[in-house]
Amino acid sequence: MRKLTLLVAVFFMLFAGPALVLSQSQSAEANEWLAEAQQQYADGHVEEAKEAFEKALKKDKDLIPAYIGLGRLAIDVEKWDDASDNFGKVLDRDPDNLDANYYRGIAYREIGKTRPKFANNIPLMNKLLEYQKSEKNFEHVLSQDSLFSDVLYQYALLQRYRDKYHQAIWLAQRQLELKPDLLAAQIGMLRIYRHYIVSQSEDNAIEWLQRQPWQQAAFFVGEKLRRSHQFVAADSVYLAMLNEPLKMPIQPILLALAKSAFSQDKPRVGENYYWNAVEHIQNDIDAEFVFEEAKYIFSDEDLSNFRSLTNIDDKKAFFRIFWASRDPLPASQTNVRLAEHYRRFVFAEDNYEYTGFKSWANNADKLQYLEFPQAYDLNEEFNDKGLVYLRHGPPDDKVVTVNPNVPSNESWKYWQSGRNQEMTFHFLYDENASGNLWTLTPILREPEMVRDRATWDLAYQKMMSYTSPADQFRFEDEIIYSSKKSVETGFETDRHTWKDKVVPLDVPISLATFRGPQGKTRFEIYYGIPLDEIAKALPDSEMVAVVEKGLAVHDPNWKLLGKLTQKVNIPIHQQNQGDMRTYIDLFQTDLDPKQYRVGFHLKPQGTSLLSGFSDYQIKIPDYSKNELAISDIELAANIEPATKPGLFTKNDLLVVPNPSKSYSRKNPVFIYFEIYNLKLDANGETAFSVEYIVSRLDDKDKSFDRRKSDRSSVSLNTDRQGNSSFSPEFLSIDVNKLKKGQVLLSVRITDKKSKQAAIRDSQFVLYE
Repeated sequence: MRKLTLLVAVFFMLFAGPALVLSQSQSAEANEWLAEAQQQYADGHVEEAKEAFEKALKKDKDLIPAYIGLGRLAIDVEKWDDASDNFGKVLDRDPDNLDANYYRGIAYREIGKTRPKFANNIPLMNKLLEYQKSEKNFEHVLSQDSLFSDVLYQYALLQRYRDKYHQAIWLAQRQLELKPDLLAAQIGMLRIYRHYIVSQSEDNAIEWLQRQPWQQAAFFVGEKLRRSHQFVAADSVYLAMLNEPLKMPIQPILLALAKSAFSQDKPRVGENYYWNAVEHIQNDIDAEFVFEEAKYIFSDEDLSNFRSLTNIDDKKAFFRIFWASRDPLPASQTNVRLAEHYRRFVFAEDNYEYTGFKSWANNADKLQYLEFPQAYDLNEEFNDKGLVYLRHGPPDDKVVTVNPNVPSNESWKYWQSGRNQEMTFHFLYDENASGNLWTLTPILREPEMVRDRATWDLAYQKMMSYTSPADQFRFEDEIIYSSKKSVETGFETDRHTWKDKVVPLDVPISLATFRGPQGKTRFEIYYGIPLDEIAKALPDSEMVAVVEKGLAVHDPNWKLLGKLTQKVNIPIHQQNQGDMRTYIDLFQTDLDPKQYRVGFHLKPQGTSLLSGFSDYQIKIPDYSKNELAISDIELAANIEPATKPGLFTKNDLLVVPNPSKSYSRKNPVFIYFEIYNLKLDANGETAFSVEYIVSRLDDKDKSFDRRKSDRSSVSLNTDRQGNSSFSPEFLSIDVNKLKKGQVLLSVRITDKKSKQAAIRDSQFVLYE
């Protein structure tokens, strides 16, 4: 049995009827079991609560709170018939019981929802009868207490199920006039409006909405226009509302403006509206509206984290962390993952929206074989194709078998990419549902479908040639297992895709740290931009490439500490320092010694080229302590005396980085590093030794702990003296005797005055 959807779950957590009270039963033992059951229910122990309620009823068969408790337990797991039976037993004993009438009205309504509307094109009366019984229960509650819980909203849902949208909207609006703080009703009412504008023509919807007195109706005039791609007209509606005193939350309006801007390819405008909506969160209802548009790509961990938050500032921070952690270009002016989410969202509205009722019973294979995380149940707006699309974007490959003799079908393949696993999703169109209902299925068994997917997986090829029922079951199990893994992975993850084509630019990047000012550490990123690749991507007439470079720094919890974006003009038809046809550059910043998440990108403008990383986790060392320390080893293409200050100048040396960390065996390897906190003796002098070992990385014995030497290693040892606690060091190493491959460089400093030692390693590659 599927878990309760978010809407109903939130309702029962926050807006259920009055708490169960102890019976006046003469049986003390029955009341003891009742108290135990209620405590177990409050603690979330479902089976223990059910058992205790049943034991209480054995002691007293007329114990009304026990029947109500069993009924609410049944509702929690969507066992609507059991719920109806238990609340019916209450009404047999107390026909005016408000709790029982209220909950039985919900149960009858949900039973009716699951009943088919037609069979062989003949209307079925049982759905209508269940709805009539639900209406009778709700009307009974209203006749006694119109303020009871959220009965008006529950009644509104019944009318929405009947497609009586005008009555549904009136009831929902009336509910919020009486109780504006009902979260489920606030969210659910806009869902009713959405169903209404989807079901109506533009003229009919707008004509009726414009005659209504509620601001929500005016808002959905804008929504109908936006959904028709009349963005200017829609924006005028939203902006006019913002200039009036608001009687509804501001978040839906700002988020609608964001969707409109993203649809018009205005990402900066869209993002400004989005974060404005976040900043205006003042209560749980405001936060829930923002949650509603991000929930489709939540993992269960995201859901658990969000639901655990009680502080409004923490909820605002949640959304910033949520999108920052997914942004592939954290230093860019806009969050491209957020923009892509809304691009997918409006596409899903146009292509994958479903306003009917979903039933697991209509897909036996889905119910039997596929297991979904809790976050899957959050979706009430889109079919399964839409939910996969929102998480992962358009598929890398798609197959549709077109044959009037087989059900409508579609399969999506996502290839493995980076940290994203390969995934395959199969969909069937639900012919029994009204509307655009595509549901996931673990396997497509028809021979034509199997044949069309034969190139995707060996299991499909085996299915085409099975020779026995046992073979068929075995090959089916392989496909089902693959689908199950795809669903488990696909609904716990999401991936970014680019609206426009992006071509990876192979840029060598390396990092190093040095002591900075005032206790900080200088963090440097070296990179080499391949000029030939950029030149190929630009028109021949272009002599200068404009390259955007960006650096973003977050703390481990994704709090943005700073970001910087710059543009550099690079002559693409002349040489720069270092490797031929490579432009060497660096990005540097001073950081406190802590743990960070660093994002960096390079984007030549006017091209589809892109390079960088989004989440490099690094612990910045502390060089300010009063102990011997060595900076990182900077591998250089060349080191020589500096004639003037410049980007690559360090302590009167011109140190040109070699970000590729690769060298020809015929050329020397240049290295630069700094020594900190050497001890000065009474004469103000230092004495220390510097030892180097350069060896093939697979020669594991080559270290300072296991000293060996042969032709595959180079070892140097020098004694040094000075008159400063700081010493910049550089060296040119002859590596022509080493074999090509991965090389380990180890540097050991021994302070002869303090007897302290420090070691630093680095790696590079040798080629012929």
